[in-house]
Amino acid sequence: MADTPARRAPPCRRTTSRVVSWRRWRQWTGGLSPQAFGGAWLNVLARLATAPGRQAELAGSALRKTLALAQFSGAALRGEAPQADGTPYAHRFADPAWSKFRST
Repeated sequence: MADTPARRAPPCRRTTSRVVSWRRWRQWTGGLSPQAFGGAWLNVLARLATAPGRQAELAGSALRKTLALAQFSGAALRGEAPQADGTPYAHRFADPAWSKFRST
C-alpha cells in the first residue's frame, strides 16, 4: 500500500518529534553520539572482563557497601541515630533531629 501525502504527518510534526527525541538523548548521554557512548561502555566491559584483580576489588567494594547499607537500615528500623563517629561527616549529624528517622 503506497503511503499517500494525506496519510503522513505534517513535516513540522515529524521534525519536532525528531528534535525532542534528539534533545532527550543529548541529556542522557551528555552530548555524546550513540556510537561513542556504546563504544566507551564496550571498552570498559571488555577491559573488566580481562582483569580478574579489578573484578575482585569491585566485588569487595560492593560487599562492603551492601553491609554498610544493611547496618544503616537496621539502625533506622530500631530508631537509632546514624553512626558517623570518626568520619569527616560526623559534624553533620550533631543535631538531635538526626537521632530519629522520619516514619513517612
